[in-house]
Amino acid sequence: MLLYRRHTLAPVGIGLLALGLAERLAFFSPLGAAAIVAGVVLLAAAALAPNPPGADHLGYPPLLVALCVFTALAPLVPGGLDPATTALTLAGGVAFYVCSAVPQLRAYRLWLCAVLLIAAHAAIILRVPVPPHQDVWRFLNYGSDVLLRGENPYRDIIGPDGLVIRLTYPPAVVLLLAPFRLLLGDIRWTYLLCEAVVVVLLPRLIRRTGGGVARWQEALVLIPLVLPRASQAFYVFSNHEWLLLALALGGLLLALDRRWLLAGILLGLGIAAKQYFIVFPVLFLLPTLRLRAVIAALGTAALVTLPFVVWGPAQFFERVFSNLNNAPNPDRVTIWAMLVQAGVPATRTLALLLALWGAATTVALAWLGRRGLEAQLLACGLALFAFTLGATLAAYNYYVYGLVFVTWGLVLSARPSAANPPRPAP
Repeated sequence: MLLYRRHTLAPVGIGLLALGLAERLAFFSPLGAAAIVAGVVLLAAAALAPNPPGADHLGYPPLLVALCVFTALAPLVPGGLDPATTALTLAGGVAFYVCSAVPQLRAYRLWLCAVLLIAAHAAIILRVPVPPHQDVWRFLNYGSDVLLRGENPYRDIIGPDGLVIRLTYPPAVVLLLAPFRLLLGDIRWTYLLCEAVVVVLLPRLIRRTGGGVARWQEALVLIPLVLPRASQAFYVFSNHEWLLLALALGGLLLALDRRWLLAGILLGLGIAAKQYFIVFPVLFLLPTLRLRAVIAALGTAALVTLPFVVWGPAQFFERVFSNLNNAPNPDRVTIWAMLVQAGVPATRTLALLLALWGAATTVALAWLGRRGLEAQLLACGLALFAFTLGATLAAYNYYVYGLVFVTWGLVLSARPSAANPPRPAP
Protein backbone atom coordinates (compact mmCIF):
# COMPACT_ATOMS: atom_id res chain seq x y z
CA MET A 1 0.00 0.00 0.00
CA LEU A 2 3.01 2.30 0.16
CA LEU A 3 2.60 2.88 -3.58
CA TYR A 4 -1.04 3.88 -3.13
CA ARG A 5 -0.28 7.54 -2.47
CA ARG A 6 -1.32 10.56 -4.46
CA HIS A 7 2.26 11.74 -4.99
CA THR A 8 3.21 8.27 -6.31
CA LEU A 9 0.28 7.66 -8.65
CA ALA A 10 -0.23 11.13 -10.10
CA PRO A 11 3.16 11.61 -11.84
CA VAL A 12 2.79 8.22 -13.53
CA GLY A 13 -0.77 9.06 -14.62
CA ILE A 14 0.30 12.43 -16.05
CA GLY A 15 3.20 10.80 -17.87
CA LEU A 16 1.03 8.10 -19.44
CA LEU A 17 -1.62 10.58 -20.51
CA ALA A 18 1.06 12.84 -22.01
CA LEU A 19 2.55 9.95 -23.98
CA GLY A 20 -0.89 8.83 -25.13
CA LEU A 21 -1.58 12.33 -26.46
CA ALA A 22 1.80 12.33 -28.20
CA GLU A 23 0.92 9.10 -30.03
CA ARG A 24 -0.69 10.44 -33.24
CA LEU A 25 -1.84 13.52 -31.28
CA ALA A 26 -4.84 11.70 -29.76
CA PHE A 27 -5.92 10.16 -33.04
CA PHE A 28 -6.73 6.51 -32.51
CA SER A 29 -4.05 3.90 -32.11
CA PRO A 30 -4.10 0.93 -29.70
CA LEU A 31 -1.00 2.20 -27.91
CA GLY A 32 -2.25 5.78 -27.60
CA ALA A 33 -5.71 4.70 -26.45
CA ALA A 34 -4.25 2.33 -23.86
CA ALA A 35 -1.91 5.01 -22.51
CA ILE A 36 -4.68 7.62 -22.26
CA VAL A 37 -7.10 5.27 -20.52
CA ALA A 38 -4.39 4.04 -18.13
CA GLY A 39 -3.38 7.62 -17.38
CA VAL A 40 -6.97 8.62 -16.64
CA VAL A 41 -7.45 5.60 -14.35
CA LEU A 42 -4.26 6.39 -12.42
CA LEU A 43 -5.21 10.05 -12.03
CA ALA A 44 -8.65 9.02 -10.78
CA ALA A 45 -6.97 6.68 -8.30
CA ALA A 46 -4.59 9.48 -7.27
CA ALA A 47 -7.55 11.77 -6.55
CA LEU A 48 -8.92 9.14 -4.14
CA ALA A 49 -5.57 8.02 -2.71
CA PRO A 50 -4.23 9.07 0.71
CA ASN A 51 -2.26 12.30 0.70
CA PRO A 52 -0.16 12.17 3.89
CA PRO A 53 1.05 15.42 5.52
CA GLY A 54 4.55 16.49 4.57
CA ALA A 55 4.84 13.95 1.73
CA ASP A 56 7.80 14.32 -0.62
CA HIS A 57 6.46 14.80 -4.14
CA LEU A 58 9.69 13.72 -5.80
CA GLY A 59 8.20 12.57 -9.09
CA TYR A 60 7.14 15.91 -10.57
CA PRO A 61 10.51 17.65 -11.24
CA PRO A 62 11.99 14.62 -13.07
CA LEU A 63 8.73 14.29 -15.02
CA LEU A 64 8.99 17.93 -16.07
CA VAL A 65 12.51 17.42 -17.43
CA ALA A 66 11.55 14.14 -19.17
CA LEU A 67 8.63 15.87 -20.89
CA CYS A 68 10.93 18.72 -21.94
CA VAL A 69 13.17 16.17 -23.67
CA PHE A 70 10.25 14.37 -25.37
CA THR A 71 8.69 17.64 -26.48
CA ALA A 72 11.98 18.98 -27.84
CA LEU A 73 12.36 15.87 -30.00
CA ALA A 74 8.76 15.74 -31.26
CA PRO A 75 8.84 16.56 -35.01
CA LEU A 76 5.43 18.22 -35.21
CA VAL A 77 6.44 21.51 -36.84
CA PRO A 78 6.21 21.14 -40.64
CA GLY A 79 9.63 20.54 -42.08
CA GLY A 80 10.97 18.58 -39.11
CA LEU A 81 12.55 19.71 -35.86
CA ASP A 82 12.96 23.44 -35.42
CA PRO A 83 16.37 24.20 -33.82
CA ALA A 84 15.04 27.20 -31.89
CA THR A 85 12.04 25.32 -30.49
CA THR A 86 14.18 22.32 -29.55
CA ALA A 87 16.93 24.38 -27.92
CA LEU A 88 14.55 26.59 -25.93
CA THR A 89 12.53 23.61 -24.68
CA LEU A 90 15.64 21.74 -23.55
CA ALA A 91 17.00 24.93 -21.99
CA GLY A 92 13.82 25.22 -19.94
CA GLY A 93 14.37 21.81 -18.36
CA VAL A 94 18.04 22.51 -17.75
CA ALA A 95 17.25 25.91 -16.21
CA PHE A 96 14.83 24.34 -13.75
CA TYR A 97 17.55 22.11 -12.29
CA VAL A 98 20.39 24.63 -12.51
CA CYS A 99 18.33 27.19 -10.61
CA SER A 100 17.47 24.50 -8.05
CA ALA A 101 21.17 23.83 -7.46
CA VAL A 102 22.21 27.50 -7.10
CA PRO A 103 20.69 29.10 -3.96
CA GLN A 104 20.82 32.60 -5.42
CA LEU A 105 18.74 31.51 -8.43
CA ARG A 106 16.02 29.48 -6.73
CA ALA A 107 13.64 32.40 -6.54
CA TYR A 108 13.84 32.76 -10.33
CA ARG A 109 13.47 29.06 -11.19
CA LEU A 110 9.79 29.12 -12.16
CA TRP A 111 10.04 32.36 -14.12
CA LEU A 112 13.18 31.51 -16.09
CA CYS A 113 11.91 28.07 -17.06
CA ALA A 114 8.51 29.46 -18.03
CA VAL A 115 10.05 32.22 -20.19
CA LEU A 116 12.15 29.67 -22.08
CA LEU A 117 9.23 27.28 -22.65
CA ILE A 118 6.88 30.04 -23.77
CA ALA A 119 9.62 31.39 -26.04
CA ALA A 120 9.75 27.92 -27.62
CA HIS A 121 6.09 28.33 -28.55
CA ALA A 122 6.80 31.77 -29.99
CA ALA A 123 9.44 30.12 -32.17
CA ILE A 124 6.74 27.80 -33.51
CA ILE A 125 4.58 30.76 -34.54
CA LEU A 126 7.54 32.37 -36.30
CA ARG A 127 8.43 29.09 -38.01
CA VAL A 128 4.84 28.41 -39.13
CA PRO A 129 3.25 31.81 -39.87
CA VAL A 130 0.41 30.19 -41.84
CA PRO A 131 -0.50 26.72 -40.53
CA PRO A 132 -1.46 24.50 -43.48
CA HIS A 133 -5.04 23.24 -43.66
CA GLN A 134 -5.96 24.32 -40.11
CA ASP A 135 -9.62 25.34 -39.98
CA VAL A 136 -9.50 26.77 -36.44
CA TRP A 137 -6.57 29.08 -37.20
CA ARG A 138 -8.30 30.18 -40.39
CA PHE A 139 -11.75 30.95 -39.03
CA LEU A 140 -10.43 32.67 -35.90
CA ASN A 141 -7.91 34.83 -37.78
CA TYR A 142 -10.20 35.68 -40.65
CA GLY A 143 -13.25 35.90 -38.40
CA SER A 144 -11.36 38.53 -36.41
CA ASP A 145 -10.66 40.37 -39.68
CA VAL A 146 -14.36 40.37 -40.56
CA LEU A 147 -15.31 41.65 -37.11
CA LEU A 148 -12.67 44.40 -37.27
CA ARG A 149 -14.28 45.54 -40.55
CA GLY A 150 -17.61 45.84 -38.75
CA GLU A 151 -19.18 42.83 -40.45
CA ASN A 152 -20.96 39.78 -39.01
CA PRO A 153 -18.33 37.04 -38.42
CA TYR A 154 -21.01 34.33 -38.54
CA ARG A 155 -21.67 34.75 -42.23
CA ASP A 156 -19.69 32.73 -44.77
CA ILE A 157 -16.11 34.03 -44.68
CA ILE A 158 -14.01 34.00 -47.84
CA GLY A 159 -10.35 33.44 -46.97
CA PRO A 160 -7.45 34.94 -48.94
CA ASP A 161 -7.18 31.64 -50.81
CA GLY A 162 -10.82 31.88 -51.92
CA LEU A 163 -12.06 29.05 -49.69
CA VAL A 164 -15.21 29.49 -47.61
CA ILE A 165 -14.79 29.11 -43.84
CA ARG A 166 -17.26 29.37 -40.97
CA LEU A 167 -16.75 30.54 -37.40
CA THR A 168 -18.17 27.87 -35.05
CA TYR A 169 -17.26 29.32 -31.62
CA PRO A 170 -19.28 31.80 -29.52
CA PRO A 171 -18.43 35.47 -30.15
CA ALA A 172 -16.27 36.44 -27.15
CA VAL A 173 -13.34 34.53 -28.59
CA VAL A 174 -13.04 36.77 -31.64
CA LEU A 175 -13.56 39.86 -29.49
CA LEU A 176 -10.63 38.82 -27.30
CA LEU A 177 -8.41 37.68 -30.16
CA ALA A 178 -9.06 40.58 -32.53
CA PRO A 179 -6.60 43.04 -30.86
CA PHE A 180 -3.75 40.54 -31.32
CA ARG A 181 -4.76 39.95 -34.93
CA LEU A 182 -4.81 43.71 -35.50
CA LEU A 183 -1.56 44.57 -33.72
CA LEU A 184 0.58 41.44 -34.21
CA GLY A 185 -1.04 39.83 -37.25
CA ASP A 186 -1.77 36.45 -35.64
CA ILE A 187 -4.25 35.40 -32.97
CA ARG A 188 -1.79 32.82 -31.57
CA TRP A 189 0.18 35.51 -29.74
CA THR A 190 -2.84 35.71 -27.42
CA TYR A 191 -2.17 32.17 -26.28
CA LEU A 192 1.43 32.98 -25.35
CA LEU A 193 0.20 35.83 -23.16
CA CYS A 194 -2.38 33.51 -21.58
CA GLU A 195 0.30 30.92 -20.78
CA ALA A 196 2.27 33.65 -19.02
CA VAL A 197 -0.84 34.79 -17.13
CA VAL A 198 -1.46 31.26 -15.87
CA VAL A 199 2.15 30.85 -14.72
CA VAL A 200 2.05 34.19 -12.90
CA LEU A 201 -1.30 33.60 -11.21
CA LEU A 202 -0.96 29.97 -10.09
CA PRO A 203 1.62 30.67 -7.34
CA ARG A 204 -0.76 33.28 -5.99
CA LEU A 205 -3.55 30.69 -5.95
CA ILE A 206 -1.26 28.30 -4.04
CA ARG A 207 -0.44 30.97 -1.44
CA ARG A 208 -4.06 32.14 -1.34
CA THR A 209 -5.15 28.65 -0.28
CA GLY A 210 -2.35 28.26 2.30
CA GLY A 211 1.32 27.32 2.30
CA GLY A 212 4.41 28.20 0.34
CA VAL A 213 5.26 27.26 -3.24
CA ALA A 214 7.57 24.24 -3.23
CA ARG A 215 9.70 22.94 -6.07
CA TRP A 216 7.29 20.13 -6.90
CA GLN A 217 4.46 22.66 -7.17
CA GLU A 218 6.51 24.81 -9.55
CA ALA A 219 7.15 21.71 -11.67
CA LEU A 220 3.39 21.00 -11.80
CA VAL A 221 2.70 24.57 -12.87
CA LEU A 222 5.10 24.13 -15.79
CA ILE A 223 4.23 20.58 -16.90
CA PRO A 224 1.22 21.62 -19.08
CA LEU A 225 3.61 23.78 -21.14
CA VAL A 226 5.65 20.76 -22.24
CA LEU A 227 3.22 17.98 -23.05
CA PRO A 228 4.86 16.17 -25.99
CA ARG A 229 3.44 17.33 -29.32
CA ALA A 230 0.25 18.66 -27.71
CA SER A 231 2.00 21.75 -26.33
CA GLN A 232 3.31 22.45 -29.83
CA ALA A 233 0.01 21.61 -31.50
CA PHE A 234 -1.73 24.49 -29.75
CA TYR A 235 0.45 26.81 -31.82
CA VAL A 236 -0.07 24.97 -35.10
CA PHE A 237 -3.71 23.93 -34.74
CA SER A 238 -4.62 27.14 -32.86
CA ASN A 239 -7.13 25.84 -30.30
CA HIS A 240 -7.77 28.50 -27.69
CA GLU A 241 -7.92 26.53 -24.42
CA TRP A 242 -5.06 28.61 -22.95
CA LEU A 243 -7.30 31.65 -23.29
CA LEU A 244 -10.05 29.77 -21.42
CA LEU A 245 -7.59 28.69 -18.73
CA ALA A 246 -6.41 32.27 -18.14
CA LEU A 247 -10.03 33.46 -17.85
CA ALA A 248 -10.89 30.59 -15.48
CA LEU A 249 -7.90 31.17 -13.21
CA GLY A 250 -8.35 34.95 -13.15
CA GLY A 251 -12.04 34.60 -12.36
CA LEU A 252 -11.33 32.05 -9.63
CA LEU A 253 -8.77 34.25 -7.89
CA LEU A 254 -11.05 37.29 -8.06
CA ALA A 255 -13.88 35.23 -6.59
CA LEU A 256 -11.65 34.08 -3.72
CA ASP A 257 -10.88 37.75 -3.07
CA ARG A 258 -14.65 38.46 -3.08
CA ARG A 259 -14.42 40.69 -6.13
CA TRP A 260 -17.63 39.24 -7.49
CA LEU A 261 -18.27 41.60 -10.40
CA LEU A 262 -14.77 41.32 -11.88
CA ALA A 263 -14.82 37.55 -11.37
CA GLY A 264 -18.16 37.37 -13.14
CA ILE A 265 -16.93 39.43 -16.08
CA LEU A 266 -13.95 37.12 -16.70
CA LEU A 267 -16.03 33.98 -16.30
CA GLY A 268 -18.78 35.44 -18.49
CA LEU A 269 -16.24 36.05 -21.26
CA GLY A 270 -15.24 32.39 -20.92
CA ILE A 271 -18.87 31.25 -21.21
CA ALA A 272 -19.27 33.44 -24.29
CA ALA A 273 -16.01 32.11 -25.81
CA LYS A 274 -16.49 28.33 -25.71
CA GLN A 275 -19.63 26.22 -25.52
CA TYR A 276 -18.47 23.93 -22.70
CA PHE A 277 -16.92 26.60 -20.43
CA ILE A 278 -20.17 26.89 -18.47
CA VAL A 279 -19.67 23.26 -17.41
CA PHE A 280 -15.87 22.98 -17.41
CA PRO A 281 -15.08 24.73 -15.09
CA VAL A 282 -17.98 26.97 -13.98
CA LEU A 283 -20.27 24.13 -12.86
CA PHE A 284 -17.45 22.58 -10.83
CA LEU A 285 -16.38 25.85 -9.20
CA LEU A 286 -19.89 26.87 -8.12
CA PRO A 287 -19.23 26.28 -4.38
CA THR A 288 -16.22 28.61 -4.52
CA LEU A 289 -17.59 31.20 -6.95
CA ARG A 290 -20.79 31.93 -5.02
CA LEU A 291 -24.08 33.04 -6.54
CA ARG A 292 -23.19 36.70 -7.14
CA ALA A 293 -20.21 35.85 -9.36
CA VAL A 294 -22.26 33.32 -11.34
CA ILE A 295 -25.08 35.81 -11.90
CA ALA A 296 -22.54 38.40 -13.08
CA ALA A 297 -20.98 35.76 -15.38
CA LEU A 298 -24.31 34.84 -16.96
CA GLY A 299 -25.17 38.53 -17.40
CA THR A 300 -21.81 39.22 -19.05
CA ALA A 301 -22.19 36.23 -21.38
CA ALA A 302 -25.66 37.43 -22.38
CA LEU A 303 -24.48 41.00 -23.03
CA VAL A 304 -21.65 39.73 -25.24
CA THR A 305 -23.69 37.14 -27.13
CA LEU A 306 -27.08 38.77 -27.72
CA PRO A 307 -25.88 41.43 -30.21
CA PHE A 308 -24.49 38.66 -32.43
CA VAL A 309 -27.74 36.71 -32.13
CA VAL A 310 -29.73 39.78 -33.17
CA TRP A 311 -27.24 40.46 -35.99
CA GLY A 312 -28.15 37.17 -37.67
CA PRO A 313 -30.11 34.63 -35.58
CA ALA A 314 -30.20 31.80 -38.12
CA GLN A 315 -26.50 32.09 -38.95
CA PHE A 316 -25.49 32.33 -35.30
CA PHE A 317 -27.34 29.26 -34.08
CA GLU A 318 -26.45 27.18 -37.14
CA ARG A 319 -22.73 27.96 -36.75
CA VAL A 320 -22.36 27.78 -32.97
CA PHE A 321 -24.34 24.55 -32.55
CA SER A 322 -23.51 22.85 -35.84
CA ASN A 323 -20.98 20.53 -34.18
CA LEU A 324 -23.86 18.73 -32.48
CA ASN A 325 -24.64 17.22 -35.88
CA ASN A 326 -21.11 15.98 -36.55
CA ALA A 327 -20.87 12.36 -37.59
CA PRO A 328 -19.12 10.05 -35.09
CA ASN A 329 -15.40 9.78 -35.72
CA PRO A 330 -13.82 6.32 -35.34
CA ASP A 331 -10.32 7.80 -35.59
CA ARG A 332 -10.34 9.66 -32.26
CA VAL A 333 -9.60 8.32 -28.79
CA THR A 334 -13.05 7.63 -27.33
CA ILE A 335 -14.70 4.51 -25.91
CA TRP A 336 -17.03 4.57 -28.92
CA ALA A 337 -14.03 4.42 -31.28
CA MET A 338 -12.38 1.68 -29.19
CA LEU A 339 -15.50 -0.47 -29.45
CA VAL A 340 -15.82 0.20 -33.19
CA GLN A 341 -12.16 -0.69 -33.69
CA ALA A 342 -12.84 -3.93 -31.79
CA GLY A 343 -15.69 -4.82 -34.15
CA VAL A 344 -18.69 -3.78 -32.04
CA PRO A 345 -21.51 -2.44 -34.26
CA ALA A 346 -21.55 1.38 -34.18
CA THR A 347 -25.24 1.85 -33.41
CA ARG A 348 -26.92 5.12 -32.42
CA THR A 349 -28.03 3.42 -29.20
CA LEU A 350 -24.42 2.72 -28.26
CA ALA A 351 -23.44 6.33 -28.92
CA LEU A 352 -26.37 7.58 -26.83
CA LEU A 353 -25.56 5.28 -23.92
CA LEU A 354 -21.94 6.40 -23.87
CA ALA A 355 -22.96 10.06 -24.04
CA LEU A 356 -25.37 9.55 -21.13
CA TRP A 357 -22.61 7.81 -19.18
CA GLY A 358 -20.30 10.79 -19.74
CA ALA A 359 -22.99 13.28 -18.73
CA ALA A 360 -23.97 11.28 -15.63
CA THR A 361 -20.33 10.98 -14.58
CA THR A 362 -19.88 14.73 -15.02
CA VAL A 363 -22.86 15.51 -12.76
CA ALA A 364 -21.77 12.95 -10.16
CA LEU A 365 -18.21 14.31 -10.03
CA ALA A 366 -19.48 17.89 -9.76
CA TRP A 367 -21.49 16.83 -6.71
CA LEU A 368 -18.70 14.79 -5.12
CA GLY A 369 -16.09 17.48 -5.69
CA ARG A 370 -18.00 20.26 -3.97
CA ARG A 371 -16.23 19.89 -0.59
CA GLY A 372 -13.21 22.05 -1.41
CA LEU A 373 -11.35 23.88 -4.16
CA GLU A 374 -8.75 21.14 -4.60
CA ALA A 375 -11.51 18.55 -5.04
CA GLN A 376 -13.44 20.84 -7.38
CA LEU A 377 -10.46 21.22 -9.72
CA LEU A 378 -9.62 17.51 -9.67
CA ALA A 379 -13.27 16.62 -10.30
CA CYS A 380 -13.44 19.10 -13.20
CA GLY A 381 -10.47 17.52 -14.96
CA LEU A 382 -11.58 13.94 -14.34
CA ALA A 383 -15.13 14.70 -15.48
CA LEU A 384 -13.83 16.20 -18.72
CA PHE A 385 -11.85 12.99 -19.32
CA ALA A 386 -14.98 10.91 -18.73
CA PHE A 387 -17.15 13.15 -20.89
CA THR A 388 -14.59 13.08 -23.73
CA LEU A 389 -14.17 9.30 -23.55
CA GLY A 390 -17.95 8.92 -23.71
CA ALA A 391 -18.30 11.18 -26.75
CA THR A 392 -18.26 10.14 -30.40
CA LEU A 393 -15.83 12.91 -31.30
CA ALA A 394 -12.79 14.02 -29.28
CA ALA A 395 -9.59 15.96 -29.84
CA TYR A 396 -6.26 16.36 -28.09
CA ASN A 397 -7.19 19.79 -26.71
CA TYR A 398 -10.07 18.31 -24.65
CA TYR A 399 -7.65 15.99 -22.89
CA VAL A 400 -5.05 18.72 -22.38
CA TYR A 401 -7.69 21.07 -20.98
CA GLY A 402 -8.82 18.37 -18.53
CA LEU A 403 -5.25 17.53 -17.56
CA VAL A 404 -4.52 21.17 -16.69
CA PHE A 405 -7.41 21.23 -14.22
CA VAL A 406 -6.11 18.01 -12.68
CA THR A 407 -2.64 19.53 -12.28
CA TRP A 408 -4.20 22.61 -10.68
CA GLY A 409 -5.96 20.39 -8.17
CA LEU A 410 -2.75 18.48 -7.48
CA VAL A 411 -0.74 21.67 -7.04
CA LEU A 412 -3.03 22.62 -4.14
CA SER A 413 -2.75 19.20 -2.51
CA ALA A 414 0.18 19.82 -0.14
CA ARG A 415 -0.68 18.65 3.36
CA PRO A 416 1.84 20.24 5.75
CA SER A 417 1.75 18.85 9.25
CA ALA A 418 2.39 20.74 12.50
CA ALA A 419 5.76 19.01 12.81
CA ASN A 420 6.60 19.66 9.17
CA PRO A 421 5.30 23.14 8.26
CA PRO A 422 5.57 24.46 4.71
CA ARG A 423 8.92 25.92 3.78
CA PRO A 424 10.67 27.03 0.61
CA ALA A 425 11.93 24.07 -1.38
CA PRO A 426 15.68 23.61 -1.93
